[in-house]
Amino acid sequence: MPKFKFSKLGRNKIVKHQISSGAKPYYKQLTDKQHNEELIEKIVKEAQEITHAKQTERVSEIADAQ
Repeated sequence: MPKFKFSKLGRNKIVKHQISSGAKPYYKQLTDKQHNEELIEKIVKEAQEITHAKQTERVSEIADAQ
């Protein structure tokens, strides 16, 4: 089975989906405080991408921030 790193905030029950398809994922459940910190970091990163994007790419970057 191929291996890959998925270093993202998981949602939509992705871990359960991986397990049900036969994968053996390694994952870490965050505390509420850690989760909030990660969400803030993600929002800041997305906002920076919007400000650095070309005019033609801004709509796409704004959509990513949602």
